[in-house]
Amino acid sequence: MSWWSAFPAFLAACSLLMFPGYPLVRILGVKGFSAVALSPVASCALIGIAGILSQFYPLGWNIWLLAGVSLLGWLLACVVNRFFVRPPARTRPEPAGRVLAISTWSLALTVPIIVISTLTMTSMGRPDSFAQKYDNVFHLNATEYILQTGNASSLTLGRMTNPGSSLAIYPSVWHSSSALIMELTSSNVMVAQNSLTVVVCALVWPLSIVALVRGLFGFRPLLMVTAGVLSASFWIFPYEFLAWGPLLPNLLSYAVLPVAFLLCAEIFGQTQKRLFSRLARYSLLMLTITAFFLTQPNGFTSILVFTVPLVWPHWHGFMRIKLQSAESRMKTAAILTRWVTFPVLAFICLWFVLILKFDQWVPTRTPLEALGDVVGGGLMGGPTTLLPFFMAGIGIAVSIRAKRHRWLVVCLALSMGLYWISASTPKGLIRHALVGSWYQDTYRLAALVPIFVILLACLGMNFLRRFLVHRILDNPPLRNFQRSRLCCLDRRSDAVRVVAAGVLAAGFLSALAVTCGAGLKSVASEISNSFSYSRGRILSLDEYGLIQRLPSLVPANAVIAINPFNGGTLAYGLAGRMVTEVNLAPGPDTALLTLGHDFATAAAGSAACQVAVARNVQYILDFGTNYMTDRSTATDNYPGLVDVHSTATTILVARQGAAKLFKVTGCDVEP
Repeated sequence: MSWWSAFPAFLAACSLLMFPGYPLVRILGVKGFSAVALSPVASCALIGIAGILSQFYPLGWNIWLLAGVSLLGWLLACVVNRFFVRPPARTRPEPAGRVLAISTWSLALTVPIIVISTLTMTSMGRPDSFAQKYDNVFHLNATEYILQTGNASSLTLGRMTNPGSSLAIYPSVWHSSSALIMELTSSNVMVAQNSLTVVVCALVWPLSIVALVRGLFGFRPLLMVTAGVLSASFWIFPYEFLAWGPLLPNLLSYAVLPVAFLLCAEIFGQTQKRLFSRLARYSLLMLTITAFFLTQPNGFTSILVFTVPLVWPHWHGFMRIKLQSAESRMKTAAILTRWVTFPVLAFICLWFVLILKFDQWVPTRTPLEALGDVVGGGLMGGPTTLLPFFMAGIGIAVSIRAKRHRWLVVCLALSMGLYWISASTPKGLIRHALVGSWYQDTYRLAALVPIFVILLACLGMNFLRRFLVHRILDNPPLRNFQRSRLCCLDRRSDAVRVVAAGVLAAGFLSALAVTCGAGLKSVASEISNSFSYSRGRILSLDEYGLIQRLPSLVPANAVIAINPFNGGTLAYGLAGRMVTEVNLAPGPDTALLTLGHDFATAAAGSAACQVAVARNVQYILDFGTNYMTDRSTATDNYPGLVDVHSTATTILVARQGAAKLFKVTGCDVEP
């Protein structure tokens, strides 16, 4: 299958991430490219809300439910906008300004779209391949679960692995979107997921970071193009998220994180100019928080951390003035309580519901090694991204000296500090409290660093541009040359600035290719390896081929007994046939342990047959002993489901290479 044949899936992914949110953002008064940049996060919120409502909708999860929820959201925004917002005076941009804006945005996005999409698609190989990693078992099966049950609610998606739970929270926006792509295009789950992955990496992420740079520093073409180029230059994000895990919901959450940060910067007056009305700011912030909770909640905790440098100066000055008056102390305390209570309560709820039980990742670096990682740009001990970090160093010096944007330096220090804690400090209560909301996963915390490196690197680029214009092009020899007949440029003309920007851009791109090329090449190889069928992966080509044949071999209502650690669990996500376990965790219950030991040799009336009859288990999928992880658990719990042989009651139905499908007839299971 070629990538061109997956074009409908790409189109569906773009539409789902842009169209539901764009009218909502426009109705709230956001215009231009800011509206485009904020559309994905608004769309995620609408998809998540519609997913929750799907458990009450008779027809289940489908595009019409999302359309209805989107329409209601637009109507509500119209009512709010009509009665609570004073429309701003309309200004029509000059034609030259519009052309420059379109050209700048096009160039800033074209480079990362080409680079990221080329690298990801080439590394994946085919649109119908998939990352053969631990987390992807859940992601593929969760999408199939939504299609089969019609329930896309984040409040109940966890029932896939815990059917008896009344409230089983798992953020579902990623899987709901993949399911809709499958519905709209009739593509399989791999094509839908890969198309969504490429769109998020190559479009949503660059769009968000370029919009953040434009909001913080104003419309400066060189800086916006720099941000776009840099968004494609860090191997740790977004590329590594396709190989490690893969962390697909986290990928979407982090991709929209910059625009969430832009909203917070706007609220606290740190943008170059006001971009949104007051109502739009707070409405969009609530939508963003909703999107984070329904996509991946550690996006919300990231915002909590990185808004501290924004909030602190305001509170410090506010309290210093207000507390001088005894009469205002109670009022100040009440305001402080209101602003602090919601984030604290939200974090506590998030902790106890989703985080408390996750304390499994151990540190992988020594404190000195982790410090070297953040200073030299070689996060996780991988290839260095030296030039962006060097440019960020210039930006740090400029910020400190100019006393502007110092809060960005603090944000970078916070992101590096969280990475250092996760990478090097020993397991314990303090580490769990500080980085538990990211599951102590160093990869997730390392991926936050590039956001602030890009912002400070843009400040460094602006300093170099000014230095080139005012210190080099403005020196006496060049000034005299410009006055001669050989030069028609005025030294203060825009052309001089364009020449300076062009020289900087050319040199920057060349140096970037040299300093970041090794990291991109390395992560591309890692992605390619995880998307292959080589030995050591979850499935071999023969096993995948047999799974593709299951719809014609196994009735739709039958259940297949599998060992989840050798890839059998993917029969559910890839072929739509129910298996005894749809994920590698939380592990088998007592009944499944009985089945795992004795089902292949079970006789009528035995304990294994009683379980098989109760759960309609009729087949065994034997994929051998090539286990992905946790070999001891795989061999101890499922010895009867590997190396199965034909007997009078265990009949070989199909075989492809070493992969085998058996039908067990020794139990009285209804066909």
